[in-house]
Amino acid sequence: MEMHEPSPRESTDVTPWPGWLRYTLSAGLFAVVGIGLVVALYDKGLLPIAGPFVVLFLLPILVPLRNRGLRNRTRRLGDRLDERLAAIGPALDRERSLAPHERASRASDEALASAANRVDAARQELAAGQEPSAVRTLDELTRTVTAGWHRGAPVTRDVAEAASSARRLQRVLRRAGRTDAG
Repeated sequence: MEMHEPSPRESTDVTPWPGWLRYTLSAGLFAVVGIGLVVALYDKGLLPIAGPFVVLFLLPILVPLRNRGLRNRTRRLGDRLDERLAAIGPALDRERSLAPHERASRASDEALASAANRVDAARQELAAGQEPSAVRTLDELTRTVTAGWHRGAPVTRDVAEAASSARRLQRVLRRAGRTDAG
């Protein structure tokens, strides 16, 4: 029995395919074979209904697609909320630069400084991927603003619009199973 050294062709390194591609291909193959099996069994009369069995074979494809959609929507809503918060910061600074009797919001310097700090904190939380925490921070800000500031002021309306965006984000977070959303 003679041992031979492997030629360069025989000792090539094989790089595995990326995990998402392997999963997609195996889930697709599973769905095609499974649905084909269900159709064949239904056609032969062995299955009284085919729908629930088809759904079972499609779940490995549908569940990751739903999760991906919710992740994308969370990112999109988080970006929109960040844009709104970015606009509130300068508005708070402009309001703070006015004399207290000239402010449309009728807020004190301390209240405006506290609001600016909360807006900055919410933006940092969004940037760190902590959307539920940012929503809670913005909720606290909204309660403070609606309790003591003039409702018709532009800054108050901006905060209310940001709170509306935060509520939309919170609903998506709950649907995505991020129960730390409050």
